[in-house]
Amino acid sequence: MNDNLLDKETISNFLTSFSDSIGKENVELYQNLNKESHILDVTDYEEFYFGLIYPFKKYISGLITSEISDNKDVIFILENSKFIECHFKKND
Repeated sequence: MNDNLLDKETISNFLTSFSDSIGKENVELYQNLNKESHILDVTDYEEFYFGLIYPFKKYISGLITSEISDNKDVIFILENSKFIECHFKKND
């Protein structure tokens, strides 16, 4: 066996720790953002959308416009990339 190749256990351990690290970062980000939001006060879907989702959408739009492009087509594509991807036929 080639010593340069990683075994399945090593790869699995790496992927597990990498995934755990990302999960921890996401939880920390949520906790930091939650300190500043009133998400726990939500009583219906409109409060959830306008209290949490809408501000993040505006943030993403500002990020794209400031850091990537102010072209409306580029902004639309990046903001809606998941939706657009789902509507393209995949050739496997």
